[in-house]
Amino acid sequence: MSGTHGHGHAHDHHAGTAKAVSVTLVVNIVIMIAKWFAFALTRSPSLFGEAAHSTADTLNPFVLWIGQRRSARPAHRRHPLGHGREAFFWSLIAAELMLVVGAVLTARHGIETLLTGRVPHVSRIALAVMGMAAVGETYSLLVVWRRMRKTLRAGARLRDTGNTMLLALLVENSADILGVTLACAGYGLYVATGNAVWDACFSLAIAALLGVSSLFLIDRSRSLLIGEAAPPDVEHAVLRLLQARRSIAEVRRIVTVMRGPEDVGCIIVLRWDPEWFAAKWRAIAGGQGQPQPLVPWVFALTRAEADAIKEEVRAHVPAITQLQIEIT
Repeated sequence: MSGTHGHGHAHDHHAGTAKAVSVTLVVNIVIMIAKWFAFALTRSPSLFGEAAHSTADTLNPFVLWIGQRRSARPAHRRHPLGHGREAFFWSLIAAELMLVVGAVLTARHGIETLLTGRVPHVSRIALAVMGMAAVGETYSLLVVWRRMRKTLRAGARLRDTGNTMLLALLVENSADILGVTLACAGYGLYVATGNAVWDACFSLAIAALLGVSSLFLIDRSRSLLIGEAAPPDVEHAVLRLLQARRSIAEVRRIVTVMRGPEDVGCIIVLRWDPEWFAAKWRAIAGGQGQPQPLVPWVFALTRAEADAIKEEVRAHVPAITQLQIEIT
């Protein structure tokens, strides 16, 4: 017994995520150009780190946009469960880009500066550009955060979200703001003290920030790709609905798995209550005088009750797009 549900819910999810990705992409392109301009004026390793960071961030929304488009494709013969997990794959690629383009290049440039003793140029324009970049990144973060709040269920943890695209954007934008702060601090200390070591050390701090952020996102995508269960609140919500139904004697197992962002597959294993069936049979027999054939009636009632359970679960937990009930 299975079924599908939630096409409107999925459409709203994809539309909202697409908007967040688009806003982030446009903002990051502008910020990337501004940061490379600031680096060209100063040759500062910390500002190089932020320019490389923004380059990775500009590539990432494009990669995530590809994932968002491909994960929305309908099911077909070769992929009967749809393409939802493509979102997890492309989120993994985006996180790896952040690690290589952002963290590795930034660390390399900072180490070279420490070894060679290269001294950056002083430019107040560069500091102004970085300040403007911080404003743009704050706006981008707010757009993504508002969208993320709409996807999180009440009481759910941020880490439990299956929307790896929004999670990647949220982590990246948060790292952007902290990275700009570190870059301005490193370059500002160099301007104040004349010691270029400050600037190089803060560029290494930016590299460490990007490394930690990207490794977190890589681990998150890996877990979802290999078949992670839905957040606990999904299973608890289903269990509460089932326990309230008098037809069920025992809920033996509830299995959930993330099939895509806000797309959960669910298998319910249960045992019917024979007393409930007997009461229904007595009510029919007493009302009609002659009871109808028992076996066809049991099959019909079982199917009707299973369909009612599915409808109730889907209505209260719209993230569940595929539901199967097994009777033991």
